[in-house]
Amino acid sequence: MRIILLAVLVSALALAQDPGSPAPDEIPIYLPGGDEAGPTLPSQRGFGPIYSQNRLMRLSPYIGVSGIYDTGLSPIITDTEGNLLRRDAYGMRFNFGVVGSRAYRRSMLNLAYNGNVTHYPNIPFLTMSNHRMNVGFNHSISRKLTFQSTNAGMITNNAFNGAFGGPLGSGLLDGSTDSEVFNTPIFGVFTQQQITYQKTVRFGVNLGGGGFSQRRRSGALVSVNGVSALGSAFYRLSAKTTLGGSYNFGQFFFSNSYGGTNFHTASVELAHRPTKRSQVSLALGGTRIESQSLRRVPLDPLLASLLGRPFGIEAVYRKNYLPSFQFGASQALRYWTFSANASRMVNPGNGLVLTNQRTSAVAGVTFSGIRRFTLNVNANYNEMQGLVGNVRKFRSYGSNVGATYSLARGLSWTSSFGARKFDVGDLGVSNPLFGRTQYRVMTGLRWSPSDIPVPFF
Repeated sequence: MRIILLAVLVSALALAQDPGSPAPDEIPIYLPGGDEAGPTLPSQRGFGPIYSQNRLMRLSPYIGVSGIYDTGLSPIITDTEGNLLRRDAYGMRFNFGVVGSRAYRRSMLNLAYNGNVTHYPNIPFLTMSNHRMNVGFNHSISRKLTFQSTNAGMITNNAFNGAFGGPLGSGLLDGSTDSEVFNTPIFGVFTQQQITYQKTVRFGVNLGGGGFSQRRRSGALVSVNGVSALGSAFYRLSAKTTLGGSYNFGQFFFSNSYGGTNFHTASVELAHRPTKRSQVSLALGGTRIESQSLRRVPLDPLLASLLGRPFGIEAVYRKNYLPSFQFGASQALRYWTFSANASRMVNPGNGLVLTNQRTSAVAGVTFSGIRRFTLNVNANYNEMQGLVGNVRKFRSYGSNVGATYSLARGLSWTSSFGARKFDVGDLGVSNPLFGRTQYRVMTGLRWSPSDIPVPFF
C-alpha cells in the first residue's frame, strides 16, 4: 500500500510539472523559433532548444565538379561604340565546402563554408570565384537569458538568380546579391548580436544590433555600409500560435555618393502552426524613411550657356512613409515540401538603384518520392523602387529547376537549369542598355563522405 501511495504521489507531481521540461541534467537554450518558443515569427531566428547531452562535433566536407553554360555575362566593359559587352560561354565549375556543428553544455556553434571557381576557357578574363562563410554561436547565460551571434562574410563575382548562397544577412539589413546587374567582384561582411530574455515559457523579449559592409570593386557602382538596432517582444498564445511586435532602426552610408538613409520600422507579427509539419507567419507594419542624396537636374538655357554645361547637381532631402510586410508559409508532406515567402521592406540597393522599397517573392517545391532521386523547382520575383538617386527602378523574375540522383554512398549526380530576366529603369522608363535575359545550365558530380543535417543560418 505504501508503494502504491508513493507511486500515485510521484505521478501527481510529474503531471503538475510542465510537460515540456527537460530532464534535470539537460539545460535548455530557449532560442526564438524553437519548439519551446512556439511557431517562428518573421523577426526571429534560431535553431530550437539545445540540450547538454548533445556534446558532438560533426563536420561534413564536400567537393564537386560540373560543366556549365552561361548566357548574358556582362562585366563593366564597353566596346568601341560604348555598348556594354555581353558574352555567352561554356566552362567548368569546381565546388567545395564544409558544414559542421558543435554542441556544448550550454552553447552551440555552427559553421558553414561554401565556395566555387568557374573557368571559361574561351573568355579567361571572366573566370570567377565565389566564397561564403557563416558562423553562428548561441550561449545560454542562464535558464532565461540567451545570447545569439550571427556572422557572415563573402566574396562573389556573379550571383545569378540568387543561386549562390542567398542573402548575406536577413531582415532589414539584407545586403543580398541576388539583384546584381554586372559580373564584378563584391566583398561583404555581416554581423548581428542578440540577447533573448525568456521571462516565462510564454513571454519573452529580444534586443540586438548589427551592421554590414558591401564593397564593389568597380568605381562605377556605389558601395554601402549599414548599422541597425532591433527590439521585439513575443507571447505564446497557445502551443500553435505566437503573437509579437518588433521595432527596427537602421542607417545606410553610401560611398562615392553624398548623403545616406535612416529608417524606422514597426510591425505586428503573428505565427501559427496548424500541424507539426506546417507553419504560416505574417508581419504587418510601416516604415518612416529619411534620405539625403544628390541628383542631376537640367539647367535653365541661359544658365547652361553661362556655365557651359546643360546639367547641374542638386542636393535632395526626402521623407517617405511606406507600408511593409513579411509573409512565410511552409508545408511538409511525406514526399513533398512546399514553401512560399514574400516581403516588402527597405533595402540598401544593388549599386545602381540605391535606397529603395524592395518587394520580393519566392515559391518552391521539393519532391523526394522516388528512391535516390530529388527534384526541386522554384520561382522568384524581385522589384526595387528607388527612393534616392537618378536610377529609380529594378525588376527581375526567374526560376530554377534542379535534380539530384544518388549514385553511391556519398556520390551523387546533380543538374540544374535556371533563367533570369531583369531590367533597370530610370524614373520609370525601361533602359534597354541594362535589361537582358540570362540562362544557366549545369550538370556534374558531387561527393561528400556523409550526409549530416546541420541547420543553416
